[in-house]
Amino acid sequence: MKKLFVVTLFAISMGFLESAVVVYLRALYYPNGFSFPLTAMHGTIITTELWRELATILMLMGIGYLSSVQQLKRFAWFIYSFAIWDIFYYVFLYLLLAWPASLATWDVLFLLPVMWTGPVFAPFLICISMIALALFILVNMVTLNRFSIGLMLTGTLICLMAFMQEFTLYHWQLHGSLFDMNSLITSGYSFIPAQFPLMLFLLGYLILNTGIFLAVHNNSKSKFNKHVPLFI
Repeated sequence: MKKLFVVTLFAISMGFLESAVVVYLRALYYPNGFSFPLTAMHGTIITTELWRELATILMLMGIGYLSSVQQLKRFAWFIYSFAIWDIFYYVFLYLLLAWPASLATWDVLFLLPVMWTGPVFAPFLICISMIALALFILVNMVTLNRFSIGLMLTGTLICLMAFMQEFTLYHWQLHGSLFDMNSLITSGYSFIPAQFPLMLFLLGYLILNTGIFLAVHNNSKSKFNKHVPLFI
């Protein structure tokens, strides 16, 4: 439990650092409040932002790696810290800026490999599932097989498609290419999200959680599950 507390505290602290960066950026570029389309940033700033996002993922992966000697539990600690970080990023933004106004508020969720957009409730739902799966793994309540893994991967990919679909189609119509970073940045400065593919997202979310359910159900039926000390 001590490890759970320390990892949670680390992830919450990362959430505050992330929100602090956004507070600074919004003071510089959105003094009247955040809105679409995005305000053009200096080239150095946008490049720094892209590398910062990658660095954040690497830091969370590092926490997962250091938290266990078992590969599956390293993955569990990674997705757990990722989810806690993301949730508290929005908690601190709300405390500092009174934003988002509601869970239906649109946000830029990520920038790699293309811009992800969607209402805030969507990543919140994903985070809840990530926390549940992580804790199930850490207390040895999951037995994975190809089918449950396939469902979780398929559901995750569909959810990611929902986040990236609208911008990707918009960018393709403008430039006809997805691999030029300069044109991706240019498209980002004129893109205004209009309609989140909610049904596609919910389909992916259902498939993802079906995979999690089956992994837990398989464990409850298994007669050969060996005991492993919790949170190793």
